[in-house]
Amino acid sequence: MSLSIFLLLIIILQNIVVDASSYSNLKIYKSLNAAHHCFRRMNQTHQIGCSSSPHNSFGVAVLLRDDHDLDLVQRSGQDAPYTILISAEKFMNRTIVHNLRNAGSNRISGILILDEGIKPLNGYSPDRSCPNIHSSLYSNRSGLGECVNQRWNIIDSEPQSSSFNQIDNPYEQSDGLQFYHYPFPIFLLRNKTQIDLLKWKIASFNRAYYPKLSLQLSSSMIGAKDSLTCLRRTLMMMNSLVSDVFCDPLKGYNIFHHTIDLKTVKKIEKNSIVMLIVRHDSFSMFEGISPGADSAISSLVVLLAVAHLLNHELVKPKLNHLKKKELMFAIFDGEAWDYIGSSDTVHRIIEGTFPLSNPVIIADNDIKRKLSLEHISHVIELNQLLPSSEINRLYLHKNLHTTGLLRDLIKLIQQESVGISDNLEILTVPEEQPLPPSSAHSFLKRRSDYDFAVLVATNHEKEYTNKFYNSFYESIPHNGDLNELSRDLTNLATLFGRVLYRLLTEESLIPTIHANETIVGGLLKCYLHDSNCPLFRAVLDPERAFQLAHSEPMPPYPTYISAFPASKILREFTRALLFWFTGERSTEIMNRTECDAKNGQNDQQESFQWIAGEHYNGECIHSSAYKIATTSPAINHSTMEIIPENIHLYPIWTESRWSEVSVRMFVVPSLTYEICVVLLGIFIVSWSFIIVVFLDRYSNELFDDNPLNRCKQTNNIDGQPPSQVELVTSSPPGIVITAH
Repeated sequence: MSLSIFLLLIIILQNIVVDASSYSNLKIYKSLNAAHHCFRRMNQTHQIGCSSSPHNSFGVAVLLRDDHDLDLVQRSGQDAPYTILISAEKFMNRTIVHNLRNAGSNRISGILILDEGIKPLNGYSPDRSCPNIHSSLYSNRSGLGECVNQRWNIIDSEPQSSSFNQIDNPYEQSDGLQFYHYPFPIFLLRNKTQIDLLKWKIASFNRAYYPKLSLQLSSSMIGAKDSLTCLRRTLMMMNSLVSDVFCDPLKGYNIFHHTIDLKTVKKIEKNSIVMLIVRHDSFSMFEGISPGADSAISSLVVLLAVAHLLNHELVKPKLNHLKKKELMFAIFDGEAWDYIGSSDTVHRIIEGTFPLSNPVIIADNDIKRKLSLEHISHVIELNQLLPSSEINRLYLHKNLHTTGLLRDLIKLIQQESVGISDNLEILTVPEEQPLPPSSAHSFLKRRSDYDFAVLVATNHEKEYTNKFYNSFYESIPHNGDLNELSRDLTNLATLFGRVLYRLLTEESLIPTIHANETIVGGLLKCYLHDSNCPLFRAVLDPERAFQLAHSEPMPPYPTYISAFPASKILREFTRALLFWFTGERSTEIMNRTECDAKNGQNDQQESFQWIAGEHYNGECIHSSAYKIATTSPAINHSTMEIIPENIHLYPIWTESRWSEVSVRMFVVPSLTYEICVVLLGIFIVSWSFIIVVFLDRYSNELFDDNPLNRCKQTNNIDGQPPSQVELVTSSPPGIVITAH
C-alpha cells in the first residue's frame, strides 16, 4: 500500500512540475501572429527563399531606422546575432536587404517585416525584371533572351540623399528578392496591435543596458539544395519503411471548356479551334498571401464574363447553329513559375495525351479526336488588364513579325471595339518588339507558322504599369471603388465576346448584348475581397451555401499554385464558376441524387453537378468544363518520378516542407546576470550535495526511531539484560518461549 501511495505522489508531483513549466513558458514567451513566412523553393540547380536553423533562430530585436542601425547589426554591435525589425517600405530597398543577407547568419538571425498597410509609392515586385526568363521563346536568341532591349518588370524611383534610403537602379538587378537564398528566416507581420506592441517593447527594453527584447523565429525547411536532389531523397524515403517527404513539386489544376461535340464529330479539322487563354496564379515571397489582382485575377474575371456572355439565352443557340470554328477556354495554373500549366498542356497535346473531356467521365482513345497544335488557328491571351489611367488602353502584342492572319485579327478587334465605350482605346505595339512574358510563349515554341495567330492583350506597351507585380501588395484596397473597375473590365469582356463570336460564326453579335457588369463586380469581390461571396456560395451545395450566407466575411484565397491541397480550393471555385457559366440547367432533375446519377453514364462528354444556384434552391447543371491536374512535364504525373529526357526541356519547381512555424518574443538578461545565475545554481547544488552526503552518513544517529532498536537498548522490569528476558507471545496456553 505504501508503495502505491508513493507512486501516486510521484505522478501528482510530475503533473505539477509539467503544469508549472507550461505556465512558466507562457510567462516567458509572447507569441506573435506572423502567419506569413518566407519559405524555400527549388529548381534543377538552385534553392531560393528562407529557412531558420533546425533549432530555431534567436536574436536581439533591433528596429532598423537609419544608417547607424544598419552598421550596428552588420559590424559594430556586440549583441549579435540580431533579429531585424524593418518597415515594409525599407524592406523593398534591395540594397538594404542584400546588405543584411551578405552579413550572414552569425550577425543576422532573421527579419520581421512590419507591414502597416501603406503601399509604397515607388512600387515593389520580388520577381525578376524579365519574368520567366529561362522559359522564354527568346531565351536562346542573341539580344532577346536576356531582355536586353526590353525589361518588363521595372520599378522607377528617384535616389534619395541618404545611402540608407537610396534604392538601387532596377536595371542593375535582373533578379528580384524572391530569387535569392537567405540564410535566415523572414516573416511578415500585418497585425497593427502587435506591431505597436513590438515598437513599445523595443523602446522600453532595447537601450544600452540589459535586459533586452529578443525574438525567436521558427521556420525550419526540410528540403534543400535543388529539386532533383530533394525529389530523389523523397522517393527513396517513400520506398522505405519511413515515409518522410522533403519537398513536393508545384502542382495545380488547368481548367478547360470547349464547344466540340465529341459524340458526333468524326475528325477535328486543321485550324478549326480558337483558344481564349488566361493564367490563374501569382505569387509573393510569403506563404498564404498572393492576391494577384492584375497579374492573374483581372484577366480571369474577363474570361469568366466572356463565358457568361456567350452562354446568354439569345447568343448560345445562334452560336451553336452558325459556328464554323470551335471555341476553347483555357485557364492555366503555375504560369508564374516558368509556365508550368501551359507547357504541360502543350506537351500533352504533342504527346497525344491531352483529354478533350473530364478523364473521370470518358476515356476517349480515338486518335481522330485527339487535339493537335495544327487544329488551333488562334490563341488569344488576356494578360494584365487593370486600367492604369482614366483611359482604358488595351495593347495588342504579337511575335516580332505580323502575318496575314494576325493582321486580320488585330483589325477585327479594332472594328468590334467601336461603340462599346468612349473610354476604350485599342493600340498596337512596334513591329520589332518581342512578346511580353506570357503563356503564349509555350505555344509559339512548338508552332510558329503563318496559319497560327497568337496575340497577347494587356494594359502595357512596354514596361508593366503594374508596379506590384507578383507581390503581396498586388491587391485592390477594400475601400477602393470597384464600380469603375467593373465597368472597364465589363467593356473588355464585351469586346472579346464579340471578337470570339465573329471568329466562330463570321457574323457580328447583336449590338445590344453586353457582358454582365453585376457578374464582373461580383467576381472581383469574390477573388479580391471576400471569399464568402454570393457567386462562390452559388456553386456550393445548397445546405452549405445557406450556412455561409449567415456567416462573417472571409479573406480571399491566395492564387499561388503551391504544392498542398489548401491552395486547390480557389481552383475548384473557378472550375465550378466556369461550369455554371457555360452549362445548362436540367429542369427535369429536382434533387441531388438524380443529378449525381447522370454522371454514371458513359455515352456523354458532359458532367452533371448539383449546385445551390442564385437563390440556394438547388439546381442540376450539366457542362463540358473540366480540370486536369498539372505539374512540370519533367515529372511523371502518376508516380512523381523524374523523367530524365525532359529535365533539360522543362523546369522542375519544388516547394520544401516545414514543421513548426512561429514567432515569439521574450526578454533576455545580460551575460553577467546569466553567469551569476549559473554560479548561484552551482553553489546551491554543491551545498545540496554536501547536505545529502552528511545526512546519509549520520542518518542512524539522527533519525533512529526503529522500535526493535529501542527494545534492544531497554532493560526488562526485573533489571535483566534483554538476552535474559522471556518474551511472551501469542503461543498456545502453557507454552513459554524463552530467549537467551
